Amino acid sequence: MKDYYFFEEDKKKNKKPKDLRKITALAASLSITILALVLIVCNIVYYPTNSSIVYRNSGNNYGNIAAGGYAVGEDSYVYFSNANYGYCICRINLQTGKIDKLNSSLSWNICYSNDWIYYSNYDDDYSIYKMRTDGSENTKLNDTKSLYLNVDGDWIYYSDSRNGGNIYKIDINGKNRSVLNKDKSVYLCLVNDWIYFSNSSDNSYLYKIKTDGTERTLICKK
Repeated sequence: MKDYYFFEEDKKKNKKPKDLRKITALAASLSITILALVLIVCNIVYYPTNSSIVYRNSGNNYGNIAAGGYAVGEDSYVYFSNANYGYCICRINLQTGKIDKLNSSLSWNICYSNDWIYYSNYDDDYSIYKMRTDGSENTKLNDTKSLYLNVDGDWIYYSDSRNGGNIYKIDINGKNRSVLNKDKSVYLCLVNDWIYFSNSSDNSYLYKIKTDGTERTLICKK
């Protein structure tokens, strides 16, 4: 499965992705492509100066989630927030280079799971939405400012900025909402049954907590 792709960074726009039609230049960058394949096969995440590899896990790459989740890849497509379309979500076919616009909202925190795209809708105060990978069935799932989305199986985990930055989870249909902690939590990273996060309520120390809200643990103070 090809869980990686390249995008050029736009230094004039705070390193947000440019129009990924430039990904068609990938064929001309054979040496970079070979390097990327080696890095992926060796399970290495590498960020060269002028491009980035997004390696999908828990709905998206951990580093990409922390950076805002502007893009995610799967076998045939890359889904990304396109600056040329007002940061709406588009997809690019990795074989043909064809770009399709999927929604009409400024979107980030993009995650992919089981043929669905999940994202924070900036135009609706960062509420979580989901849609099919062709842009159909665009559906609102909650009504709060939701950041650092992680999607795993039937659950979405996020930091609720309207409620103290606490970690919440809802199911993929927007139901069964529950709070997991009482800390101001940023940079969420879901690994197996653990959520790792920077605790802004405690000097930004690194913590972890189970996905059911138990076993909140301080990992380190550095």
